[in-house]
Amino acid sequence: KCLYLRVQRLHDREGRREEQHKMALDARASMMADARERLDVWRNMFLKLECAEKYNMMMGDYLSEYDDETKVWEYFGEMKGGQPDGKGVKIWTNGARYVGEWVRGVEQTVKLPDSTYSWPDGKEYVGTFNKGKRHGRGKKTWPDGVVYDGEFALGHEHGLGKKTWPNGDVFEGRFRFGVRDGPGVLTRNHSRKKEKRIFKDKREALDDDETLTAIEPAPANIAELRPRSLLELVTLRVAAVIAENPAMYPADILQEQLPEERKPLIASAFVKSAKGLSKDFQELVPGIAWSSKPVTSCDGVKLSQKDVLMLIYFLETNDKVRTLHLRRCSLDAASVSQFSNILRVSETIVTIDFSWNKIGKQGAQSLSAVLMHEGVRLKSMILHGCSLGSSGAEALATMLRTNKTITELQIPYNDIGAIGAQALAEMLPSNGTLEHLDLRSNRMGPAGGSAIADGLLSNPKNKLKVCRVADNRMGDEVASQVAACMRGTTKDGLVGFSVSHLKGPHCITGTLYLRKRAEREERRKREEAQRAAKAAKKKKEADEAQAKSELLAAPPPAELQAHASNVRLGAMAL
Repeated sequence: KCLYLRVQRLHDREGRREEQHKMALDARASMMADARERLDVWRNMFLKLECAEKYNMMMGDYLSEYDDETKVWEYFGEMKGGQPDGKGVKIWTNGARYVGEWVRGVEQTVKLPDSTYSWPDGKEYVGTFNKGKRHGRGKKTWPDGVVYDGEFALGHEHGLGKKTWPNGDVFEGRFRFGVRDGPGVLTRNHSRKKEKRIFKDKREALDDDETLTAIEPAPANIAELRPRSLLELVTLRVAAVIAENPAMYPADILQEQLPEERKPLIASAFVKSAKGLSKDFQELVPGIAWSSKPVTSCDGVKLSQKDVLMLIYFLETNDKVRTLHLRRCSLDAASVSQFSNILRVSETIVTIDFSWNKIGKQGAQSLSAVLMHEGVRLKSMILHGCSLGSSGAEALATMLRTNKTITELQIPYNDIGAIGAQALAEMLPSNGTLEHLDLRSNRMGPAGGSAIADGLLSNPKNKLKVCRVADNRMGDEVASQVAACMRGTTKDGLVGFSVSHLKGPHCITGTLYLRKRAEREERRKREEAQRAAKAAKKKKEADEAQAKSELLAAPPPAELQAHASNVRLGAMAL
């Protein structure tokens, strides 16, 4: 009876149902964890065999992610710090698959030539990635047979490309966020006629769940901005219309038709309606949008990817800009590759400055690839402190072998070393247009300086007037060799050498930064005094040594001889 009463009290106690429910949930969670662990072991083995067979990946780790009891994705490949890093394969439960390179858990192509992404509906992309987006050069194929081969930006077909349809029609020209927008050539399959004109397709809804665009739509209710006057109301409405229909109002038409005094106002409202731009860039845009000034400067403004795309929108059709300054803008190699398209199509930009942006060797390779095309009119390229290294210098040297427009190249503070100097030296004999070359502070050393001297000496088409190679630890001897190889430099000359320690005649006809005459005279007098003191000291020591030797060689006096004989006689008597 007592046991029955105790069981009855336990059964009727408060919170019993909640405890049992919690115990059931814990048991279910434990069971699901065991089942998930067994499933992960099986999937690890399966993916390892599949990757070894299809992608030649023999080693790797397995990683998966679950949403409650449903698997979201699984990954097999190289890992670092608990996240994908290196080559790997990621498969989503909806059927999407990515095969390629990872950097800190994000899809990014660095070492491999390309990566592959497949959609569940059959679309496939093969090309480069940047920060998880299709960015750079690639090829996209649709299930119905449509193929696009060209440039991508932020996951969309953006730039120069070629699109082929199943019926045989081919379009080659410029794309903007997935649609034809700009000059191009359309070839019809049935007639084989080529149609050359400006194409403006209607922008459709973005596919692939992509939401990144260069220009976001303006607010639906423009009255929410509460303009103070009719002029402001008109300005904001014009900006909203431009933002809503960018394909109908390209930058070149706006540059010609908008009044100069209204451009800053419309540009200010325009960037406010385009979401995602940085605050500093929004303040800068009114001064550069649809501008007719010859110089465009964004120095010191950190540009995001959306800022870069907006700046490109203003520059692509601007035929007034001649100089573009982008110093200290936090640009990387991918951003520089976007500006490469402007250099290819622009007929007015002759000077561009990317100084103090870590574009690296990939940025140098992108610029070199563009400047090797015929029709590029760039004359001056300034790349101070861009972390180019020896590989970047080699890419620029390869470009300068064939480029016929570049007259000025400034690449100081890039640590190109002797290897990069050797590449540039081998370029000099085949280049006939370069007039100004700045190689300061690049750690070239004596080997790099000697290579530059040989390149200058063996250049039959030499037009080089200024060669700056200071602060490279080359030594005075190698510096004199480089200076002697500079010919025809009576006006500009070789700048940056100190030849104060060199003796004899010099084959230098240019301007040299020598020390002041008073300092040289004072140093000469000090050296003469030191030499005179050393000579006097040596003469005094020689005189003392000679006196001592003469004293030892002289015969003893008569008194000493008599005393010595007396001593000998006394010794004999004893």
